[in-house]
Amino acid sequence: MSARQSATKLFASRLKTLYDSRKPICEKPSTLLIEGTSYKIDLRFLRSDGSICYTENRGKPIFNEIGQVIRMVGTSLDITDRKVVEARFEQLSATIPGNIYTVVQSLDGWVWFEYMSVAIEEIHELSVADILHDASILLRCIHPDDVAAYQTAVAHSAETLTLFKHEWRIITPSGKLKWLQGDSRPERRENGDIAWYGIVMDVSAAKCDEAVRKHVETALEAQQLRLHQVIDALPAAIFVKDREGRYLMANQAFADIYGVAIAAILGRQDADFNPASAQVENFLAIDQEVMQTRQPQIISPKAISTPQGKLRWHQVSLRPLIDADNQVQGIIGTSIDMTNLVQLETMRTNASDTIDQVKSAKNQVVTNLNASLLPPVAVLRNAEYHQD
Repeated sequence: MSARQSATKLFASRLKTLYDSRKPICEKPSTLLIEGTSYKIDLRFLRSDGSICYTENRGKPIFNEIGQVIRMVGTSLDITDRKVVEARFEQLSATIPGNIYTVVQSLDGWVWFEYMSVAIEEIHELSVADILHDASILLRCIHPDDVAAYQTAVAHSAETLTLFKHEWRIITPSGKLKWLQGDSRPERRENGDIAWYGIVMDVSAAKCDEAVRKHVETALEAQQLRLHQVIDALPAAIFVKDREGRYLMANQAFADIYGVAIAAILGRQDADFNPASAQVENFLAIDQEVMQTRQPQIISPKAISTPQGKLRWHQVSLRPLIDADNQVQGIIGTSIDMTNLVQLETMRTNASDTIDQVKSAKNQVVTNLNASLLPPVAVLRNAEYHQD
């Protein structure tokens, strides 16, 4: 029997205990000897006690002087414990909402994945086997507009050995656009290679929610801006206070009453910019009454002293500020400057008084004139009587 036949027979006898029938090496045990092919393969064997043994098998052919395979030499390492740990790790990684990976970059820039959990297949629509064989197929999925930023983030992490934390987009083989977030910790190995141990998650749903939220926030900000512009354009002063009398909102007309900016009013109370303490106490008492009774009030024009010391008359309307739970949270007020009307009314009143005084004086003059004319008239009438 030749050396090749002996090696083939020995190899075939070993394969009788092989438990894993999926490996090509099981189907043609003599092919490796005939073709002179080196191999590295993990196999499962059934022990005599019925347990399964995992082995890592490496082999290479030995050739004679004319190039013929005369035998195979190799090693078979029991990796059962390692496989058990890997199986448990796979079970754990399957419960994690993301893909666990180990990626290595050599000194010459070559990149490959040492480990990749099965979650990547759902995220990238690529098989783990293909990714482990060629890392570039995974990296080619990165959106063209995000490649430069991704490479910059990787380079910074490699240079500083700091956490890689980055978000980028990918385009899957089916054309889906996804947002990914990667977090990994780099480690420099003894041979100079850098390995990243990390996780990558599909955050597309969160990004979609974030985009919707930003759209809503932008729309609300635009709406609030328009509302403030409308409120500030009104000639009437408008304000909102909380239960403690702090201003929550005020328009420009209200700020103009005290000659300050709107920002200087918000969060402050009347006493902070109104020097008339008695008037402030009166305002607070009315505010409390409106909140307690939940009834609106219209206050007749009151004089308010401006920072310049001038008096302006304002008519104030108040109503309670009620929230969605029907709880009173403060007051809403409007104030209309009635100064011109008050001044006109004063002028009208003064004019009316002047007219009355003129009429009174006129009547007095007529009365006095009549009184001075009575004696001559009486004498004349008496003379006429005697002549008759």
